[in-house]
Amino acid sequence: MDPSTQFWIKSMVDFQFVSVQATPDKTSDKAAKRLARSHAVKQALQRKRQLQQKSMQHFSVRTIEDERKQTGRNCKGQCDKRLTSSPASLSASLLDPFQSLAVDSKRLQVLLNDFNARQAPEPVFSVEDDFQNFESVFRSGLVDPALLNAVMLSLAFTANGGVMNKECLIYRGQAIQHIREKISTPDKAVSESTIGAILLLVGVEARLGTTSQVQLHMGAIQYLLNACEPVVVTLTQGIKRAIFWQDLNSSIMVGSKRIVDHTTFTELEWQRDSIAPDFFELPPGFQSNVAAQLLREVEKIRDEPVWDEHADLLLWLICIGGVFAPDGPQDGAEVQLTGTTGFIGGDAFYALLKAHPDWKYTILVRSEDKGKDVQKQYPDVKLAIGSLDDSKVIEKAASEADIVIHTADSSDHQGAAKAIAAGLRSTHSSSNPGYWIHISGTGILCWYDMDNKRYGEAPLPEQAYNDLEGVDKVTSLPDTAFHRDVDKIVLDEAAKDPSAVKVAIVCPPTIYGTGRGPANQRSRQIPGLTETTLEKGFGPIIGAGETEWDNVHVHDLSNLILLLSERAASSDKQSDEQEIWGPKGYFFAENGKHKWSQISALIAKEAKKQGVIDSDETKVLDVDEAQKKLGFQALSWGLNSRGEAKRARKFLGWKPVGESLEEWIPESVQIEAKRLHKA
Repeated sequence: MDPSTQFWIKSMVDFQFVSVQATPDKTSDKAAKRLARSHAVKQALQRKRQLQQKSMQHFSVRTIEDERKQTGRNCKGQCDKRLTSSPASLSASLLDPFQSLAVDSKRLQVLLNDFNARQAPEPVFSVEDDFQNFESVFRSGLVDPALLNAVMLSLAFTANGGVMNKECLIYRGQAIQHIREKISTPDKAVSESTIGAILLLVGVEARLGTTSQVQLHMGAIQYLLNACEPVVVTLTQGIKRAIFWQDLNSSIMVGSKRIVDHTTFTELEWQRDSIAPDFFELPPGFQSNVAAQLLREVEKIRDEPVWDEHADLLLWLICIGGVFAPDGPQDGAEVQLTGTTGFIGGDAFYALLKAHPDWKYTILVRSEDKGKDVQKQYPDVKLAIGSLDDSKVIEKAASEADIVIHTADSSDHQGAAKAIAAGLRSTHSSSNPGYWIHISGTGILCWYDMDNKRYGEAPLPEQAYNDLEGVDKVTSLPDTAFHRDVDKIVLDEAAKDPSAVKVAIVCPPTIYGTGRGPANQRSRQIPGLTETTLEKGFGPIIGAGETEWDNVHVHDLSNLILLLSERAASSDKQSDEQEIWGPKGYFFAENGKHKWSQISALIAKEAKKQGVIDSDETKVLDVDEAQKKLGFQALSWGLNSRGEAKRARKFLGWKPVGESLEEWIPESVQIEAKRLHKA
């Protein structure tokens, strides 16, 4: 009987009470699911231990004399042949008779005598069935110095209790050095031993929990896989299984992005079993690579919500070895946000978390007190404590993120922008890009009025901008423009290596509406205008009052940020990527326009209606007085900013649905009146 058929018959006996459905998101009784999963983990670990006991001689350090003692007879000829024919039975003298290996063979012998250490290189090679050993995975054996140093690192790291010591650091350094040398030489770069060495590095990094390093090195694997075809490098099934399982192993343990799935290597694809269609039949040896550490990790989380969130995915992993690569955004995206206690950032985080509670969020806050504000609403969120001037904190957080969403004083703080750029650049590459969603502001379009001190005048035809046909005009504004200094930093980063750090700038106009964040839920321009109206008793107008701006509801702005984030997290990269990210990735966000004098009049009228002022008249407010009171937000009432949002509608399908600015004015008056104790 075929070994895989035997496995599935045994599986159906072991798990006959477990209903494994063909559709993993099918719901059933949670208690029954947990019982089934608990049994599955227990049985999988028990089977793993049995296989290990049967394979005790794999990678064991034995001599001919040991073999004679065990058999009780003189087997010199046969034993010599067996011991020298396969590296599965290793000794220092047989492994390195001429002392030519890149490491101390005696130290290798000591490490191979340690049973725990021998489990370390899983799932690259394993002590399971089908002999997933050095020979079956790597055709070059242990002669490659990069691979051998990576093997030594794996063994020494586990023998030392999962702690990096001096010996581990030496092996790691040597492995990385040899990998770099090989990758820099085109005819040596693409090889199984290079891929294997990197996979072993990833195994140690996953145990250490260094997600950024795991993703960096798995990105290198992806790069080498893409390079295999042009140079006609054929990989064995053993190394392909190793890539699959190390990728999955890292994804489960540290949340790194998957680079392959069960459809990547066509010869390893599995099909439904002919006897039991609810089961998948794997190619021989495929299930053998699942690592004991992965099973133990799954056992730890058997009572966690992840079981419910991912339905039967983990059960398939344990019982069958099958996993799914879902369409669209992938689970577990690492997102860093700044400004979550602010208006834009707080509402954006609300929208992101509601849509993707499975993503992992790191929130930058200025202080522990600010962190408490966030954790009151989001108790499980990870915090990074530091101000925008703490470049090291920002850079580190960005280096560990897949996506950075920068909203905290984002349009004016140069240092924070530079730190984000440095952090993303340090850990991302074309095979593992990082994404940066930067919030600017259409105050940048006021440059002409500000340079020429045009206050209150109607916009000129040349002051109309759009982000599609006119994107080049928008991204090349004069250096005197408001926010332009930071925009240039972001645009320069987008141009440096657009395949490694993918940048999109979101440039909102007047934002209105009540935010849903944990702290500040109030915008600036409209509340500021309403506040001034209630304090002075009239609607203020700058100059002739003919200036125009665009506007957007804060919830619609958050939806645009969400759409960009989902595009960043999606594994389904489309042909319009260059229209989303990079030099062209500049997005206005508007859903209407207004004339400031008309809005001032509406606010005054509503304030009188609510009984908080006596007159609904409007009056001219001196420019200097307005600027002294509220800075640029008051000055903006006398400036023009018109930017049509074509790009988001065309390439992201963005459809603003929030109430209009005019419809929101009664609520704004009510909020400000209560805040000023006038209600």
